[in-house]
Amino acid sequence: MRNKKRRSNREWVEKRKRSGRKKLTIGLSAASVLAVMCCFIIVAAAAPPPETAKAPTEPAAVKAAETEAETETAPAQPAAEPEPPAEKATEPVDLPVLMYHHLDTVSNYGTVVSEEVFRRQMEAVRDAGYHAVGVDQLIAFVDDSAPLPEKPVLITFDDGYASNLKIGAPILKETGLKATIFVIGRDEADYYYGDTESYFLEHFTYDLAQPWVNLGVLDVQCHSYDMHHALRYGGTGRDGMLRLEGESEEDYRAAIAADLKSFSVRRDRCVFPPLTALAFPYGYYNDELDQILADCGIRLTFTIENRVNRLEPGNPGCLRKMGRINVVDRCGPETLLNLMARPGSVSGS
Repeated sequence: MRNKKRRSNREWVEKRKRSGRKKLTIGLSAASVLAVMCCFIIVAAAAPPPETAKAPTEPAAVKAAETEAETETAPAQPAAEPEPPAEKATEPVDLPVLMYHHLDTVSNYGTVVSEEVFRRQMEAVRDAGYHAVGVDQLIAFVDDSAPLPEKPVLITFDDGYASNLKIGAPILKETGLKATIFVIGRDEADYYYGDTESYFLEHFTYDLAQPWVNLGVLDVQCHSYDMHHALRYGGTGRDGMLRLEGESEEDYRAAIAADLKSFSVRRDRCVFPPLTALAFPYGYYNDELDQILADCGIRLTFTIENRVNRLEPGNPGCLRKMGRINVVDRCGPETLLNLMARPGSVSGS
C-alpha cells in the first residue's frame, strides 16, 4: 500500500515537473516573441525615414547643354548683302529755269500771267516729262554728283506776290511740280512799294508760305532785302545791288552783307531750307557783286538772261549767273516747251 502511495506521489511530482517545464517553454516562447517585436520597433524608430522617390538625375554636362540649347537664340540669318554704291552723275545736264512774277485771274500787262494760262503751261511741262527740282538738288548734283531726275526744270517766281500762294501753289501741287520764290524781304506783307505811297500788289507773309514749304511745293530764297530799286524806274541810290559811284570796296561789301543779314533775320522766323540762292534785282549784276555774294555763302545766282543752263558735276561755277526764261501770258505751251528744249550753256562760256 505504501509502495503504491509512493508511486502515486512520484508520478504526481513528475507530472508537475513536466507541466512546469511546458509552461516555462511557453513562457520563454512568448517572451522571445515579445523581445523580437520590441527590437523591431526600436530599430524601426531609430532608422531614418524612407526617402521619397526621385527622378534619376542627369549628368551635369547633359543638363548644361540642354540649358544652353533652351536659351540659345534663333539661328543667325545670313548677313545682308551690302547695298550697291549710290549712282553718281558723270555727264552734264541741261537745266531750263522758268521765271514768273505775278499771277491773276486775267492778265492786264507784261509779266502778269493769268490763272488759266499758268495751269496750261504747268500741265504742258508735266506732260512733256519734265521734273521740277529745287536749289538743294542742284547743289547736290554739282557737289556730290547726286543724279537729277530726267529732264529737270527749275520754276521760279520773283518778288513774293500773294498770288504765288493763292493761285500758283495749288496748281503746282495738282500737277506734281514745285517752285522757288525769290522774295523782296522788305516788302513782306506790304501793299506799297518801299517807302512810297504808290499802291502795289499784295505780297505774302512768310507765315503763310510755311505750309507750302512744309509740303515741298515752295522754297523761299532771296531777291535782296531792300535793294530792289532801279534808277530807270525812279529809284534813288544804287541800281539793284551794284556798287554806288565813289563807294569804297569795304563799304560796298559791308552794305551787301548787311542787306543779306536783314533778309535772313526776317526770314528765319520760319523754318525754311538754308538760304543759298539769290536772283539779282532787275537782273543787274557784275562779277564783283557775284563774288561778294559767293563770299557771303550764296551758292546760286540768277540773271534774267534768256538762255538754258548747262550744269556740270564738280563745277561750282555753273551755278552762278544762271539764265532764266521770262514766261508771259502770251507764251503758249508749245512755245514754252520749245524755249525749254534749247541746248544749255554755262555762264561766260
